[in-house]
Amino acid sequence: MTAVSRGTNYYLRMKPGRKLYFKPKAPGAPVATIDSRVVTATEYSEDRWRLRDRVIVVGAGGQVMADVSEGGGELPVVVHDPFLTSTAEAQRRARIRLALNREYGRQLRLTVRRDFVERSQIDLFSMVRIDLPELGLSGVDMHVVGIRYAPPDPHVVLEVGGRLELLEDYLSEAIGGDVTARFGKAIGTDELASMRSTLYHTQRVVAAVGYRFVTYVNKRPITFHRGANVRLNDVTGEVELASGSINGWFEVDFVPPSELFACWCYASWVSYPGDGEVVVELKNASGEVLRSLRDLRLPGWALAKRAYLRRWPGRVHTMTRHPAFSLWGSSQGARVIGARMGYLVGSCVRLEPLSYGTPGEIFYPASRDLNLEAGWVRRMNFYLCPLDDGVTCRVRLYHDASNYREVSVVAQRANEWTMYSVNVGTMTVVGNPTRVNWIGFSSAYPLLIDSDYVLHELGRERLTVRFNLSRPSATSTSPRISLLTVTYEERAA
Repeated sequence: MTAVSRGTNYYLRMKPGRKLYFKPKAPGAPVATIDSRVVTATEYSEDRWRLRDRVIVVGAGGQVMADVSEGGGELPVVVHDPFLTSTAEAQRRARIRLALNREYGRQLRLTVRRDFVERSQIDLFSMVRIDLPELGLSGVDMHVVGIRYAPPDPHVVLEVGGRLELLEDYLSEAIGGDVTARFGKAIGTDELASMRSTLYHTQRVVAAVGYRFVTYVNKRPITFHRGANVRLNDVTGEVELASGSINGWFEVDFVPPSELFACWCYASWVSYPGDGEVVVELKNASGEVLRSLRDLRLPGWALAKRAYLRRWPGRVHTMTRHPAFSLWGSSQGARVIGARMGYLVGSCVRLEPLSYGTPGEIFYPASRDLNLEAGWVRRMNFYLCPLDDGVTCRVRLYHDASNYREVSVVAQRANEWTMYSVNVGTMTVVGNPTRVNWIGFSSAYPLLIDSDYVLHELGRERLTVRFNLSRPSATSTSPRISLLTVTYEERAA
């Protein structure tokens, strides 16, 4: 059977002799470790919009009936069912939902030497250990859910991980309700019609896009997720210090729901300092403070009550939009060409090796003087389109020729654009790079390069806004927070 291996927790397989085999999926020890020594090609996809590690089930009367998580529990999903009254049933549904999200989370397609597969006795639903740091997968155990091979071919294609969510899967739940219950709150027709056409995020991109700004508005009564020594004013809905407290704090979390997310922009707020003061902090999911700003002693809204997250370049498409190719430089082994084949805005940059098969490098800017502090750069995004299948591209963030960070990626399909989002912290470090002065792309074969915002302080992950409130004495007028907004930019088809 062709697709049975994509089942959630079992497969049925017809083997020679018309014998039908049933095998449940169950955790176990990995039968083999797959690393770069046995892999000739890789393709990694993620349903980032479906990636969740915590499930909260809310039942009748708005009561939380179950809260199940794994890992840090930083990507929650809330499931509502106004008819649910059983805690045991809520726990069952939460565990199933968590398992489904793992299945829909990620999929890795590997081209592996056939002799290794046969020697390791890898079969459907075998557990294998993936050790491919360049993909961010180090020592990760995953199930084999698909095997494809041809007798004369010395390679085997393995699909490991889960499955990508199909349109019919999404609509089934959107219209029919929670798949773990088949009843309860369903999505409205108007909301369904307004959903974007791109339903899951993979590295491969399929449509030209524009950009738009999206703003979360947290208005009175203010919603906050954690806090100490603060209270919500029953009359105004504002957050203020609790009676008798001179110091307090509260935090609000934001997670962009769209797979079209491009970058965070800023947080802004309306505050009334009273006799005290307000300090605002922007933090990432690890609790690291990215930005700290002392609120001006101005009542209400002010332009200065805005904290920005850093990104580069300051203007979208600066690095690759025509005629930006004239600002690029090249080594002796390559040349840079302006091309009218871009994915984002129609124009891009082409890396053209002088001798096919011999790597050459192009870099931006030619002056090598970006002079960016490297400490805030946590993620790098770019788009590649090869003219041949399986083209390897090496990307470097240079401090100088002896100090840099680098990563190698493989652009698998000819004439198809792919977006790459690299965790800068996992890149290979050579020397001691403390700044980014230029960005280099190296390949032995022609390659199209496109970009929007390349370097980011925070990727598509949780952003936490923390307010620290204080006043000189318990009888002084407390500072108040009346409104909070967070703005990010997303790609819009």
